Amino acid sequence: MTHCCLDNDDTSDMMMMIMVSLGGIMKEWIRSICFFSMWPLLMICLIALYCGKGGPENQNKPKPANQGSLKGLIPLGKNTQGHVEFRHEKSGIILIKISSDSFIMGSDKGDADEKPMHNVLVNGFFIGKYEVSNEQYKIFCDSTGHSYPKSPNFKGMDDYFLKYPDYPVANVTWEDARSFCDWAQLRLPTEAEWEMAARGNDRRKYPWGNDEPNAGGTYRCNLFGSSPFEAKLDGYQYTSPVNVFDSGISPFGCYAMAGNVWEWCADWYLADYYAWKQNADPQGPENGTDRVMRGGSWTNDGDGVRTANRDSSWPVEHMGSFGFRPAL
Repeated sequence: MTHCCLDNDDTSDMMMMIMVSLGGIMKEWIRSICFFSMWPLLMICLIALYCGKGGPENQNKPKPANQGSLKGLIPLGKNTQGHVEFRHEKSGIILIKISSDSFIMGSDKGDADEKPMHNVLVNGFFIGKYEVSNEQYKIFCDSTGHSYPKSPNFKGMDDYFLKYPDYPVANVTWEDARSFCDWAQLRLPTEAEWEMAARGNDRRKYPWGNDEPNAGGTYRCNLFGSSPFEAKLDGYQYTSPVNVFDSGISPFGCYAMAGNVWEWCADWYLADYYAWKQNADPQGPENGTDRVMRGGSWTNDGDGVRTANRDSSWPVEHMGSFGFRPAL
């Protein structure tokens, strides 16, 4: 019988080779176990990432940057137009919920800055049912030390800000309006949000429809009309309370979106902005010199209070016809 004999050095070399081989096998085995045990977790992460982006069919849809939050809102039920209203806890302001929808913005019969008419998708938001009142603005001023607005010098309406609590605050700048919204944890509406809230998606000329403001002898808003005489026929020479003219509410139930006071919007103004055709929740130009104002006022005629009419002013300008309503 023949025996294989190895000396000590040969034995050591052999053992080293066996250990190295076993080490390599063990490393590959551990890697396999780690890979297969981690694979379900990796799949879950990939699926979550895919769903978070909404899948390829949704990745080009606009982000809901202006989607309102229900935090701090007390539901009040539906209004006469069928839309849900909420009371904002901090400010007491009543907000109307408007769901995401598209509408035709602008007018082909209006001024040059209202053209071209174009389809706009607006994400869901909330908007004030009324213009901000003197009473609401006073609470803000007393809470923050912000200055009271200067008197608008309405004849026969001395101490307008203090003695007419349910009338719209007037003589406020865009900066004043923004400061109020910052305090209330609200914001100013975009121009597109404002127009959608005023006219809905049926291209109406005025918030109430297409009838003229005084059709049939019934006034639907507070405006100047065509003469100083006509200015009083709606019952008010200057501003009116924020909650009158029930026949003039918008499709969503907003009051005084035509006349009373011009309403500041968040956007910078640009005359040819509509030509850019920003169709997905437009936020306005990135910069400018004037801020958008909408709705007309007690100083305007019927043409000036149309839902598509646009105007603007310096952010630091204030007049007795300038006010605002908030959004969320």
